[in-house]
Amino acid sequence: MRRNIEKTPRIYKPALSVCLACLLYMAIPGSSHAQVISPSQEELVKIALKDKYCLTLRFNEYPGYAFNLWLPELAIFDSDLDRSQSAEPIDGVWLAKRYGNLRVTGRLRTENKSMDFKCTLNPLSTSAIMLELEVLNSGRLDWTDYAQLAVCLAPVESNAAFSDTSGERSYIISQNAGMHSITEAGVVGDYNHYAVGDRNDNTDPIQRAQLKDGFVARESHDGKITISFMWEKSARVDVNPGGLDCIHSHPAVGPLKAGDSKSLKGYIMIREGTAGDHYTLMKDLIEINRDR
Repeated sequence: MRRNIEKTPRIYKPALSVCLACLLYMAIPGSSHAQVISPSQEELVKIALKDKYCLTLRFNEYPGYAFNLWLPELAIFDSDLDRSQSAEPIDGVWLAKRYGNLRVTGRLRTENKSMDFKCTLNPLSTSAIMLELEVLNSGRLDWTDYAQLAVCLAPVESNAAFSDTSGERSYIISQNAGMHSITEAGVVGDYNHYAVGDRNDNTDPIQRAQLKDGFVARESHDGKITISFMWEKSARVDVNPGGLDCIHSHPAVGPLKAGDSKSLKGYIMIREGTAGDHYTLMKDLIEINRDR
């Protein structure tokens, strides 16, 4: 009987040793096992609700810098003066979780136009997030090429490192001069609108320059960190030192016939480097995720 008891540990000793080794290996914080475990999407970027259609983003790579994102602020249809009022919920549901991501839905209307939208915020890393936008022309009239969605990004009040009331650290890319701050682009007011490409609507009283694309960036006061914003197809960029001290990149949603829909992707990124460094990375992000 004693011999049988003594044999049992010999049979299971290798297995017990392996299990103990696995437990010790998993408990070591610096082990390669711990390093290959990727965080869940909720851990990459913290997204909090500030108020209706305004979200607060805090990227885990730089948790000390928080930004408010109005998604959207409003819709602009045939001209800059043809604007919707604030967004309305669709069927009472405008903010919902979908597979670990956050989805915002709503409707934007003028007297004779209507846009239904939904946008999923998909964190890509601890310093970047993808916005997957889908819009529907839910009205009876077609939209012109001018149609766009105003999406606003601004540092929260406590985030003084990214405040730029002079425009000296807010960057755009014009067709002729390349990348430069908005102060280098000429006169700077509280609200500065820049059309992308060959779009030139003379009814827009505050259009100041034409851009190569919808890239906009702002560097921190010490010049070490930059936040940038860009859609794969943009209609306009706004930089507004007055008011919310915000930057805008507007996705181009027109032209679009009544009943038709359109999808676009946008990106927000914060990381070390200059606005020029960010532009290269943004172009790469757009290409990598174009058919995703």
